[in-house]
Amino acid sequence: MEGNMNTIAAGVHHNLENYAVEHEKRQYVIEKIKSIVNRPGKESSSAVGSRLAEIVERHLYQQASSFQEYADVSTLGTRLRKVYADVLRQRLGRKNTAKNQNRREVLERHLGIRKYEELVTLCQQIRKLYGKFAQESCASCNTNSSCSLTPRLAADSKAPTQIVNLFLRTLLCTKIKQIPIELIPETNWDDLERQARDNIKEYEEWMEKV
Repeated sequence: MEGNMNTIAAGVHHNLENYAVEHEKRQYVIEKIKSIVNRPGKESSSAVGSRLAEIVERHLYQQASSFQEYADVSTLGTRLRKVYADVLRQRLGRKNTAKNQNRREVLERHLGIRKYEELVTLCQQIRKLYGKFAQESCASCNTNSSCSLTPRLAADSKAPTQIVNLFLRTLLCTKIKQIPIELIPETNWDDLERQARDNIKEYEEWMEKV
């Protein structure tokens, strides 16, 4: 019985030592990250950097296959840069998603849900027309190099007006996706819708003739 207790006590002591070493190394890594993400002389930035450092460290710890890999100083810089970039990308993605959601909510309140959905459907129609046009244009293109159709259209002074108007000068879809929220009430959405519908009609009539 006494031997078993000694074994248990030794195991507990060993685990406590391992925990202390692990905790110390994790604190070292956190401080290392803080030195990278914090900008000197700005308290607010320092506070944000400290929180971000803890998030990055947690990702670093979770992604490591072992504690030895996690604490390997020789690869720490490379792993930190990768995880830091991943975390920032995720945070940016969440911010963009929230921003787009907020824009949609304001548009729905200002225009009404039905009108908003009509404008979105109109933009989807334009994207489908563009996709079909791009596919046909690229299939008949004589160059073998990869290219982007929109810059080529913008640079082509001989491009038909109907194509340029619909795919380069129709502002409705850009406004819906990118307009700052505070400008939504000031925008003439009826004019934008009218322009989009007129450009679609002119383009489809022109396509029937060519």
